[in-house]
Amino acid sequence: MRSTTLLITAGLLTAAPAAGATPASPLLSASDTEARACAADSGVTVVVQMPDATHTGCAKGDPASGEEALTQAGFELRHDDSGMVCAIGREDTWYPQEGEEGWTCGDFDGTFWSYWTADEADRRWTSSQVGAAEHDPAVGEAIGWRHGDGQQAPEGGVPVAAEASRGSSTSSPSSASDSPTASDAASDSPSTQDPGPAADGAAQGDSAWRTWALVGGALLIGAGVVAAVLRRR
Repeated sequence: MRSTTLLITAGLLTAAPAAGATPASPLLSASDTEARACAADSGVTVVVQMPDATHTGCAKGDPASGEEALTQAGFELRHDDSGMVCAIGREDTWYPQEGEEGWTCGDFDGTFWSYWTADEADRRWTSSQVGAAEHDPAVGEAIGWRHGDGQQAPEGGVPVAAEASRGSSTSSPSSASDSPTASDAASDSPSTQDPGPAADGAAQGDSAWRTWALVGGALLIGAGVVAAVLRRR
C-alpha cells in the first residue's frame, strides 16, 4: 500500500514542473546579433555571407579599397597566386576551409568570392565591374561578398544602421522642428503602439495559471485514488 501511494504521488509531483515550465526562448541568429552597419557618413558597411550566417561590419572612415574595408571591418582574407581573394575569415573561421575535401587556396571549381556594391541612395546590390583591390568605396557605400557562382548577391539586402532606419524627413529644419513627423505621430497613437513586455507578461501569467489549475486537479484526482486504495485495504 505504501509503495502504491509513493508511486502515485511521485508521478504527480514529477509532472507538475514539466507542465508549468516555460519554453526556452529561441537563440538570436548570427545575422541578428552581429549586424553592425555604419551610421550615415561614418564609413563603409561590409557584408560577408558565409554558410553559417551573413556577417556585417563597419569600416570606419574612408578606406582606400574594398579589400581594405574588409579588413578594417574585422575580417581577414587570403589571396591565391593570381591575387584573387580565395578565402575570407572571421574570428579564426575561414571559408572555404583549407584542406576541407582537399581544397587549397587557388583551386577553382567554378565558385569564388563575388564582390558587390551598393550606393547610399538606392541600397541595392550591384555586381562590381572592378575587383575589390581596385574599387575605392565612397563613405556611406556598402560592399558585399558572397561565395558561389557570382550570380547571387548577399541575402537579406543591404543593412541599415539603427540611426538611419528611423526614417528621414524631406522637410526643412525649421518645419521639422515645429511639427511632428509621421513616425512621431504613429508612435504617439495608442492604436499603433506595441503592447510590449507588460502584455506578454500578462499572457504568460494567464497561461501559467491555467497550467497550475490543471496540475491541481490532477493532484486532487491522485489523492482520491490513494484514498480509494486505502479504503479497500
